[in-house]
Amino acid sequence: MKDKRCIAKTVQDLKRWGYLNTPRYFYVVEWQKNTQQAHFHVLLDSERIPWNDLLKSWSKHRPKNAGPIQGKRPAFGTVLFSAPKFADAVHAGSYATKYLIKAPSEGFPDWVMDMGDETRIRRHSASKGFWGTTAKATTSASTERKNTFKTYRQRISTCGDSVHVFEVKEGLDRQTGEISTEHVWLGQLDVCATVIDKIKDPGNPERRRRSLTAKSLRDVRQTIKEVTGKMPKWKQRRSLRFDKHHRSMMPASPLPKTYPEDYLLHEGLLEED
Repeated sequence: MKDKRCIAKTVQDLKRWGYLNTPRYFYVVEWQKNTQQAHFHVLLDSERIPWNDLLKSWSKHRPKNAGPIQGKRPAFGTVLFSAPKFADAVHAGSYATKYLIKAPSEGFPDWVMDMGDETRIRRHSASKGFWGTTAKATTSASTERKNTFKTYRQRISTCGDSVHVFEVKEGLDRQTGEISTEHVWLGQLDVCATVIDKIKDPGNPERRRRSLTAKSLRDVRQTIKEVTGKMPKWKQRRSLRFDKHHRSMMPASPLPKTYPEDYLLHEGLLEED
């Protein structure tokens, strides 16, 4: 599905046939309870799409090695129109979010849980430019954390056994005057994620992250030591040469800072990627 760009090509057909106002789309993937196969909830910008034409386009993606079609069954699975007419963009976004945050009551299929090491599955995706912005160039700072080639099952089994530290950086876009915030991964500490619950948060104490104001990373570790009684050690840490390079590669000009650096603590799995 992903390699063949099935959804994108179907949208291209519909746009070419005059059924779409724009080629933008957003989708969320779910898995059938009985068959454990994937199906997609897709948002399109349209007033009307003929069901036969949509099915015709979607059926073109049937693999050549799938064999002959059985009876009158659709070639590549059927398509349904299940969404009501949306009142506005917020209504449409709420509809998609409902499926995005919904977890299977019976759990994810085994074949999904055994993926993630080399091939990953996105719970959602969108067309290029859907959010009205263009992708930023990847810098060496963001590529330093290499894939550990763990399946989703393996990642979940170690969930909560470490804490990740991020630096919060602010930048000013000189063209728009917009202030942007970026979380830069600095390292992983060898403490259980439950330590986060013991650190005071003046905002929302129920969230699994904490904001700290500290002059250095040692101050961050010292804060954790105060609640655990032991100075945590680094399991992984970003090198300083990447940090310097990243600062020069930031797309927005850094704001002058008269206050200490801010840091975030995250529960282990939440910022794995």
